[in-house]
Amino acid sequence: QNTEQNSKDSPAVGEKRKLSTVDSNRPKKTSRLLDSIRGGWDISNTNTRVIANYKELPNSRELQDNPEKLSSLPSATKRTYMTKGEKKGEGTFGIVFDVTDVAKPEQNQVMKISIADSGFFSEILALVKLNKHRKTPNIPRLFNWFISDQLPPREGGWSKVNDIIANSSQFRKGSSTNRLYGYLVMENAEGGTLASFFQHYRDNVPSIEHVWYTLDVTMFQLVFSVAALPQCGLLHRDLGGSNNILVGFVPRPNPEDTTDWVFAVGDTKFSFPRPSFKPIMIDYGTANHLARNRSLKTDFRYTTLRYRAPELIFISDSQPGTLQPWYTTTADLFSIGMSILEIVLGDFCQRRKDVHRDDIYKCHPFMCYKCPQDLPKRLEDLHEHLLSVEKDSEETKENRDWCRMLRKGFIDKGESKLLAKYLWGMYHELGVPNDDTWPGIESTHVWKLMNDVIQTRKNLNQNVPSPDGRLFDKPQLKQHFSESQRDILREILQYNPKRRPDVIKVLQSDLFDHLRAKDQAAKATWTISPKNPCSWPTHA
Repeated sequence: QNTEQNSKDSPAVGEKRKLSTVDSNRPKKTSRLLDSIRGGWDISNTNTRVIANYKELPNSRELQDNPEKLSSLPSATKRTYMTKGEKKGEGTFGIVFDVTDVAKPEQNQVMKISIADSGFFSEILALVKLNKHRKTPNIPRLFNWFISDQLPPREGGWSKVNDIIANSSQFRKGSSTNRLYGYLVMENAEGGTLASFFQHYRDNVPSIEHVWYTLDVTMFQLVFSVAALPQCGLLHRDLGGSNNILVGFVPRPNPEDTTDWVFAVGDTKFSFPRPSFKPIMIDYGTANHLARNRSLKTDFRYTTLRYRAPELIFISDSQPGTLQPWYTTTADLFSIGMSILEIVLGDFCQRRKDVHRDDIYKCHPFMCYKCPQDLPKRLEDLHEHLLSVEKDSEETKENRDWCRMLRKGFIDKGESKLLAKYLWGMYHELGVPNDDTWPGIESTHVWKLMNDVIQTRKNLNQNVPSPDGRLFDKPQLKQHFSESQRDILREILQYNPKRRPDVIKVLQSDLFDHLRAKDQAAKATWTISPKNPCSWPTHA
C-alpha cells in the first residue's frame, strides 16, 4: 500500500543508503559486490533455512533434537545484509540490530536475532498474519525471516553482533547443543518507545491543543489496532508503552498518495491528515493465536506487571468461583489505557535515583507508592500456601490443580515485592474494589489478603486507600488530557472488565467524533468489522 511505502527522499532512509554504498554512481551489481566484500552477510552462503508452509510451523524442540530436519527445509534465497553492529534494543526474547539490505538500501530495516524457540515461531506466524491482512498501519512490516544453526560470519559489523550475542545472558540459557537461531528482518521504528518519544514531543509543541489533538490521533490508532488484531486472528497479551509500543516515522508521501489516512469501522469512516509518526506494536511471541471454538481462558498472566489488567491478578480462590482467568481484548485495552497514562506521566521504567532498584518507580501511578512492609511477605506466604495445597494428597484433584494454576501462572513468588507496590498503588489510585463494583472479587485470595492489611492498618490509625481513588485528580493528567480523554480513560481503567467499554464502542465514542470523515464515501486504507470477536464472554 502506498501509505506504507518508504520514500527514498526520507532523510533517515537517505542517510542509511549512504552508509551502504561508497559511490552512488557506480553500477548496482558492482555496488553489491563491493558491499559484500566489505563485510556483508550473504545468508545463502550459510546454513539458513525458511519454512514454506506457515500452517505447519515446526516444533523448535523437534528441530533441536533432530538436526537433520533443519537440513530438509528449503534454503534461504540469496540476500546480503550489512550492519554497523549497533544494538537498537534488547528484550526478553531477542536483540535488535541495525541492518541494510544491499539490494534495497532505501528500506529502513532492523534485524531481531533470538533463540528459535516456540516464541519465535509464534511471532513469525503472528507477523505473517498481520502483514497478510494489513488491517492497521501500526504493526511492523515484515521483510524477511529465516532460521539457522549458525550465527552471522565474523566479518565487518557482524563481528560486533557476535560479541554482543556472546555476552548476552539470554543466549547462554539452556544447552548450546544443536542451538537454533531465529532471524526477523522488520521495519525500523526509529522513534524509540512511545513513552520516551512523547517526553520529547511534549516539550517541543507550541500549545496544549496540539498535545490534545496528537493524543487523540495516537489513542485512536492504538485502540483501532487492539480491535484489529483479533480480526487478524490474534490477541497480543503483552502491550506496554515503554515495553513494546514503539514510534516509527511516516515517510513523506509520494505524489500519488492521499494526504489523509482513512480508517473504517464497519461503514463509518474516520480520517485525519497523514501524521509524521505512528505507534508500532511489536513482540508477538506470547500472542494468542485465535481459532474457532478455542477458549479465551488463560493459565498464565503474560502481561508485564506495569500494564497488567486486574482480571489477571484477582482470580477466584476455587475452581467454581465467579472470577475465572479470561484474557480478552478488555485486558489489552487496560494495558493501552496504562500506556496512554505513561505518555503524560513519563516512562514507567524510570526509578528514583536515591533508592534501590526494586524500590520506587518514579512515574508509574501505582508503583510510585511505598507499600506496607508486610505486604510482600503476605504475597510470598500466599504462594507457599498454594504450594502446600497443591501437594496435599487429602485435597481434591480439582482444588490441587486450581492452586497449582494460580501459583505457577499468577502468584509468582519472585514478583511479590513489585506486585505489592502495584496492588497498593492501584488501591490508592483506582479505589478499593468490592463485590458491588466487581461481583466475586471478595472471594479471591488477593482481595482477602489486601483487606486484612487494610483492616490492620485502620486499627492502628495508619494510612489506607480511599474507596473512590484519586488517579484523575492528578494535575498532570488534568493539564495534558482533555476532559473527554480523561472520561474515556476512566472507563477503560476500571477493575471490572465487564464494565470497561468494548474496543469498538471506544472507537465509536464522542471522543473521536471530530475524526469522523466528512466524506463518508472516501476509500478506507484500513478496515475492521464493527463486531469484536474477543469481547468478554456473556456467560462468564
